[in-house]
This record gives sequence, C-alpha cells and structure tokens, in this order.
Amino acid sequence: VILFSDFSNNKSIKAFKMFRQIVDTNRDVSLYLYSFPVYKNELSLPLSNLFILSIDAEKKSEFAAFIENKEIIQKEDILEFAKKYGINTSAIFSEYREDSLSKLPALSDMNTGVNFGVTVPPVYFINGIRIDGLKTNEEIANLIQKHIEKAHQIVKKGFKKSDVYREIVKDGKEIAYNLKIQDRKDDVDKREQE
Repeated sequence: VILFSDFSNNKSIKAFKMFRQIVDTNRDVSLYLYSFPVYKNELSLPLSNLFILSIDAEKKSEFAAFIENKEIIQKEDILEFAKKYGINTSAIFSEYREDSLSKLPALSDMNTGVNFGVTVPPVYFINGIRIDGLKTNEEIANLIQKHIEKAHQIVKKGFKKSDVYREIVKDGKEIAYNLKIQDRKDDVDKREQE
C-alpha cells in the first residue's frame, strides 16, 4: 500500500491508522508513506516537513507513533517532537516563497503526488490500483484480502515475494505506478529480514 497523506487532516490520519493496523496484523501487507500537504492550515506544511526531516533523522517509527498517539496536534507538539529527536525546527516552520520552494523538505513527495494525479489526500494505491478518500475498514480489508489471495497465487506459480508486484502489473491489467518506494517503507514491522 502506498499512502499519500496530509498529516493535518483527520481523514488522512484515520487512513494512516487503519493501514498501520492492517500492517500490524498481516505479514503480507507493507505500507509506504508519502507526504502531500494541501490543506490550508498552519500545520499542514510543518507536519509534512517534520515527516521528511524525521526520515532524514532515521525517526520514521517515532514520527508514526507521534501521529498515531495524538488526538489533536498543535505547534507546541511539533516543536517538542523536533527538540526530542534533534530535528531543526527552522526547516519545519520556514515560510517558503515561490523562489525558495526547492528548499522545501516535502517538495519531492509533493511532486511525486502531483505526478500520480493526487489532489486531495488521503489517496492510496493498493498494488497499483488508486483509491481516493477514506474508506471503511471493511472495504479496505476486503480489497486487501483479494490482493493477498492474488499474490499468494502468484507465489504458488514460483515467483519470489519481491517479484509479486512486478508480476501483477506486467500485462497492464492493473495500473502500473512505478514509484521508488523502498526508502519509504513504514518501519512498523521488521519482517523483511525474515
């Protein structure tokens, strides 16, 4: 699952929490998280910048726990998190003008989202299939189960797990979104080592 999220938006947070629960309980599902700050509020861009800077500081799991465990996030919470993990707060809260957008930590994620047609998060891709907006846990669980069954069938044919996605999208029946996701895998599980 690839999830584009605006961390200041309740629907994005609910989608993030839902997918984290699915990943926690299902060894066959991985979550790749991208920031897409579009909401016009004082926390959208700072939270996205904090996410990117947390990755740079190797604090993805800590950021995920921070997002999951806060009902309401305020500027002071962001500052406290940044201070705790040694993240530069000036890069989080800087005002970015058009001529200085290249310095924006979340720019790469934003560009990736734009390239995939993301407009309003949450938007997620499950094995290349795009889904817009928040869905119910049951809808997502059913969809993921179908994809897991399809993946198991592919593995039974002799493919390695690491080749399943490529096999799913190779004939064009599924939409192939070729996104470099390895650097964004959510650290909620360390099962890749097995």
